[in-house]
Parts: sequence; structure tokens; C-alpha cells
Amino acid sequence: MKRLGLMLFALALNATAAFAQNTAVLWSAFDQGFAMPQSSSTMVKSVAGQAFVGFAQAPSTHHEAGFLAGIRSDSSGSSTSGVIVYSRTGTSRPSVWMRATDGSFDTMVVDTAAWPRLSHNGRYILFHKTTSGNPTLNTNMSFYDLQTRRDTLLFATGDYLVCYDWFSDDYHIAFDQVCSMMMMNRDRTGITTLYSSCYDDAPVVRPGSWALAHHNNQGLVVTDSLGVNRRQIPNTQAGDYWASWSPDGQWIAFVRIVNDTLHNYYKIHPDGTGLTALTSFTTTQAVFYNGGAWTPDGSKIVVAGSINHVRGLYAIATDGSRGKALLPGTAGVTVDFVGNVTGNITIPLTDVDEKNRALPTQYKLEQNYPNPFNPATTIEYELPSSAHVQLRVYDLLGREVTTLVNEVQTAGYHSVVFDASKLASGVYFYSLEAGKFTQTRRMLLIR
Repeated sequence: MKRLGLMLFALALNATAAFAQNTAVLWSAFDQGFAMPQSSSTMVKSVAGQAFVGFAQAPSTHHEAGFLAGIRSDSSGSSTSGVIVYSRTGTSRPSVWMRATDGSFDTMVVDTAAWPRLSHNGRYILFHKTTSGNPTLNTNMSFYDLQTRRDTLLFATGDYLVCYDWFSDDYHIAFDQVCSMMMMNRDRTGITTLYSSCYDDAPVVRPGSWALAHHNNQGLVVTDSLGVNRRQIPNTQAGDYWASWSPDGQWIAFVRIVNDTLHNYYKIHPDGTGLTALTSFTTTQAVFYNGGAWTPDGSKIVVAGSINHVRGLYAIATDGSRGKALLPGTAGVTVDFVGNVTGNITIPLTDVDEKNRALPTQYKLEQNYPNPFNPATTIEYELPSSAHVQLRVYDLLGREVTTLVNEVQTAGYHSVVFDASKLASGVYFYSLEAGKFTQTRRMLLIR
């Protein structure tokens, strides 16, 4: 097969050792060479901090991967270089891709594969080996070794298997199967049922722990170590899907499905407090697909989506400002799953729902909508500058019912959802304190 050329790509993992850009590196510097007949004396050019390379051949445009020896990842979250690990649905079959967070490359890594999860050390990719547009119909779980360029079937079943995730040791794996949440080891040993409960799908592991979050037919679920103390997260509901943990493990982002053409992104604490709308589409076509992953600095979530019928990779602000942006070069790409983001993203995000409106010039607390409401309502407010914000709800007697927000927030337009499903009908008040600004409004809950 005729070799067309080498394409060098940086992995989106910050390296402790780095090669200066365009340094000539011997092929033998790679733990494993990749496409033959490359010799150990072949020289290739590196990218600063490079840990990953891709290789293309004709006529199949086959892509290979390899690791530079002695390079390890740094999860400090300070790197602006990195990769987005995602999958595309093709006209004939799906495939797993890696795209640089700065857009400098975008290359296929595993063919006939979907829904990838990259290990923390950057070596292994969990995926569905499938030719189907719906990977769950294939009901198997495999992993691809970027170093040896081999895939291994981990678990095959004749029934439903949605998704999976790595524990922090990159050896243990959590996954769902029919009516059970399970775990196993990378060497295909230790298959264990953590607990049995139907409709529990798509587990994600809390960073640095053995805790899980996932969705079911009633909302989101969280557990302590290895499935212990399984509990439904308050203020989540049927139609909430695809949980993803923030890097510090304090937040869970998820998709809320309003209808087939209208989805919104939210975040919430594992105890059910702090429910915050990250997008607030009401009439605009907005659909978010499977997966979703936070940037290492926690400022954004990268998702597969379609907004105003433009499909691609989108970045969404996590601070409640409702900022979002289509990643350059991804318009029209049939992305269906985002598994990991290993570097930060610096592109500006704007509130496209409001036609990129300018920052507010004064503090303002809007009337909640809908009002009257049952059981949930949205409260919006504006901040002309960063401030410590407290948003509290009181009953008619002035007793505090709940604190919706208590944190420093950036300037912009913010919103939060108040769920009163456990409260009695009646008049309630919500009060915003931001710096020296205070404003209170009235709302009515009707059962």
C-alpha cells in the first residue's frame, strides 16, 4: 500500500517531558512503531509536548497511533493543548476520532467503532465495536490500545449495553448491562454486579473516587463507593440523561429533554442542590446527543449537538452565563458522542439564544417564568460585573425555604431552576443579593 505521508498530531495531554516543536525524533523513540515498513532510523518531526501521532494511508485512509517513550500525562488542568475524543456516525459506519482542542488536527483513530472513553493515562479507549448507527444494538464493549494498535473484546452480551467508564486506576471499568450496574477489569477478569436495577444506564465515575453517577427513567442517580448507597438525585426528572462529572467532582452536568427538537443542558450538585440552567432554549431547535465532557479547568463542557440545524461539536459555559459556541471546523460533522476532553478551550462563548447581546449594564432580577408555576420555574438575573451572589427563596412568613445560589459568579446573564415539587401551594418570595445590590420578587405556586 502506497504511503502518502506522515501527519504529526499532539495528544491533548500535557507532558512532563517535551520535545521542542519540529524537533527531529527517531522512529525508535516510539514505544511501538506503527505502520511498516518504517525503520528505526526514520526521522519524524515532533510537536512540543507531543504524545500522540497519526498516520494516513491510501486508498483506505487508515489511521494509526503511537506514543513517545517516557511521556506521561499531567492532569493539573493547566494545559491549553489537548484532544477531544469523540465519535462520528458515517454514511456507512461509525468511527472514533481525536481532535486537537486548538483545532490543529482532527484524525480518525479507530474505524468501525463508536462512543469512546479515553483512559486517564491516555493509552486505552473503551468503545462499542459496531457498524450500526445505534451502538447499543451491538451490545458489546471493547478497548483499543493506542500503543499496540490492537483492540480487545471485553464484554459481549445478547442484550442491552449502553455505556461505560474507567475508574481512576485505568484497570477497573464500570458499565451497564440490561438491569444491572457492573464492573470488570481491563484483563477481562473480575466481572461483578454492583447492583441490579432496570433502566440504570451510562455510568460515569466521579474523579478520584469509586463513586458513580448515571441516568435512569426517573432522572439521575448517584452512588458512593462501588455502587453502595444508590440514591436518586433530587430535582432531576424523567428525561434527564448523560451525566458528566466536573473535574473537581462537585457538579454533574446533564441533558434535559423537553421534546424531540428541544434539549437543554443543566448542572447540579450530587445532593440535588444548585440546579442551574447552562442553556435556555425555548423555541430554537437544539438537540444534544450522547456523552459530553468537561474541560480540565471546569469552565466548559464539550458536547455533540445540533443548534439551529447546524450539527457539530459545541462548547458550553459551565458558569450559568449560557455562553456557547460551535467549535471551528466542525459545522456539519455528524458527531454523535463526546467521551473526553484533555485540554482547555479558549474560544469565546456567547449567548446565541439572545443574538450575542452585550454584557448587562446594571444588576437586575427578572420575574420568574412561568408564573404561576407547578412544580418548577426559571429565575433569571443580570450581573454587570463579577460578584458573590446569593439567591434565596422564602415563604409568606419570611422563613427561608432554600438557597438556590451561593457563590461568586461572572458578569453576564444567569438563570437557575427552582423546583418546588415538595412544597405546598402558596405565595413565595425570591431574593437576590449581589455585592451591594438586593432585589426581591414574588411568585405563586399552584398545585
